Amino acid sequence: KLEPYLYRIELVAVEFPAFSDGRAFSHASLLRDRLAYKNELRAVGDVLIDQVPLMLRCGIDSFAVTNATALQRLEEGRLPGIDVHYQPTARPAEPGEGYSWRRRSVPA
Repeated sequence: KLEPYLYRIELVAVEFPAFSDGRAFSHASLLRDRLAYKNELRAVGDVLIDQVPLMLRCGIDSFAVTNATALQRLEEGRLPGIDVHYQPTARPAEPGEGYSWRRRSVPA
């Protein structure tokens, strides 16, 4: 088990082998929420632009992007997504308007 040594590891890369494989989202959430990993968490592999906001919500800090469209959109700062959410996140969030459970994403 790596848990006792996580504080020594500066970077953990989570692999996204295909768009249809979401296991890395779970791995990232577990590292941040249950194991309190504080250092850099990087998404590598088949990173698509539509997944980036969800990756940020799971606590991923950086990206090794090979998809040309995703790379271009990231360089331009054009992220898709909605900034109001009902589910908790690994990143800080501000209370949203209207309902007590609504949260507004804080820019990364």
